[in-house]
Amino acid sequence: WIWARTYAESAPHWYVVLGRTPDLTREDFIRAGRVIRTFGEPGNFWSHTNLYLFTQDRSRKFWCMWGAHPKDDVDLINMATTDRTYGPQDTFDTERLARLRLT
Repeated sequence: WIWARTYAESAPHWYVVLGRTPDLTREDFIRAGRVIRTFGEPGNFWSHTNLYLFTQDRSRKFWCMWGAHPKDDVDLINMATTDRTYGPQDTFDTERLARLRLT
């Protein structure tokens, strides 16, 4: 995991990148993205709704950055601790969630 230095103060997290992370294949990234899209929970990063997969103890969360019409194009996976939230977490963009979810 690489520390995201540019977000160290505002939104601290780590990430892995396809092609720059030894032993992680494209298939690994696709699988991780599918797991997040299947089992992830809705959350907001300010006004942006996404899906987050939490560890069993809920101390960490994982997410990917998908475009407006998500595909199996995951090339970046993020991880952060759950001690911070960003914006209201009581309403979500349901249209975006429907596009993110795998059916």
